[in-house]
Amino acid sequence: MTVRELKKILEKAPESVLDREIGYNIQDLGCSGFIDRFALLKEDLYYDFGDDPSLLRTKKELLDEGYTEEDIEMDWAIEIHRGDPIFIM
Repeated sequence: MTVRELKKILEKAPESVLDREIGYNIQDLGCSGFIDRFALLKEDLYYDFGDDPSLLRTKKELLDEGYTEEDIEMDWAIEIHRGDPIFIM
């Protein structure tokens, strides 16, 4: 879903729901809850090609954990890019 698509849905939403929290349900993982906030990422988030879900980390976090620049380049991929819109849950 794009931000533009979400905006169109929200523009059509009845006034009565606009002040309510937005919930989520991830059926594959058996988890649900409410969205904390919407943000534009300040840093790239890296994925290790491991099990899904997998904890995404910033480059700084990876370096702090002892990975080298070469390790990161070879073993990790940017999953969500800096500046991308994201819901924080």
